[in-house]
Amino acid sequence: MISSGFKRTLLIDSLNGRTFIINNDQLRILEELTKGTELSGLKEFCLYYGISYLDIFLEFLNTYQLILSFEDEEACFIYTDLPKPCQFNKLNFNLVEYLVLEFEKFNAGLIKDILELKPKFILLRSFSRSFDSNILNTIEFIRTLPFHSVEFHANYSIELYSIISSDDFKFKFPNFFIIKLFSSIINTEILNGHIKIHCFREEMALVNCGVIGPKHFNLNSSHITESQHHNTCLNRKIAIDAEGNIKNCPSMAKSYGNIRDTKLIDVVKNPEFQKVWHIKKDEITKCKDCEFRHICTDCRAYLENPEDMYSAPLKCGYDPYTCTWEEWSTNPLKEKAIEYYGMEELVKK
Repeated sequence: MISSGFKRTLLIDSLNGRTFIINNDQLRILEELTKGTELSGLKEFCLYYGISYLDIFLEFLNTYQLILSFEDEEACFIYTDLPKPCQFNKLNFNLVEYLVLEFEKFNAGLIKDILELKPKFILLRSFSRSFDSNILNTIEFIRTLPFHSVEFHANYSIELYSIISSDDFKFKFPNFFIIKLFSSIINTEILNGHIKIHCFREEMALVNCGVIGPKHFNLNSSHITESQHHNTCLNRKIAIDAEGNIKNCPSMAKSYGNIRDTKLIDVVKNPEFQKVWHIKKDEITKCKDCEFRHICTDCRAYLENPEDMYSAPLKCGYDPYTCTWEEWSTNPLKEKAIEYYGMEELVKK
């Protein structure tokens, strides 16, 4: 699959989990191939445009099996463009796929509302500074619900770590796949059966939302398809923050009511709530010129221009016009946005 940017083009081999960067002259060669231009015509094309490395480029494509070649009288080359949008089966279509649930004291009465939405994935997040029975009771309850996958974020404690890293835990919690513990003594990562446990020295607020970078790239073909037509962070997502406010994302300011007096299904069906689902990378300033946009995540909670919902993510340090990465928090052009979001102290850390 091919994703072209302002200066470079990304070849995405989602089957093998690989990417390759080529220049835009090489993209023109690929475009000629898709038109059915034969090898002799391709050589004439390159000669006309002063491209001298055709043989080397074709050898590269063949070596990494990025094209199929049929050696006949003329070589024929085929590549796959970005996939077309998925056609969802309406009988199996859920309005919500992903639920973010922050909790201090878990509200079991909320479960009926949640199950009505039938989300497949849940991110469960506790900001409690110390381990208590409420945390354990909550994760015990969540494991009994029909979620396909559960991710759990909490602050590190010896008691919690010893529980989640035990043999007993991995057998009792088959739908828990990722656990992240923050404010840990060290950065570490272990695998407890099928469960990945990450410990971070950073506070939860520092690494939790909106960070853009290569380690967050997703080469899954369904993600790439979704990115062409929807927002890859917010599409079919609903969040309930620690105060019970219902939002697109816990980090976003706008609330659509509170669980005390508002049903989740009513919020999800609200066209205003769904608006951000459809903000795709090809519409976002700067992102639309980036070669990584279809494998990247996105953030609408923290923007370079807080007054423009189509502004680039604040926490992205990539410049597609110079093809360079830099630390986003030290960029002087982002100082006003950092101040707007009250992130000065977090950035200093």
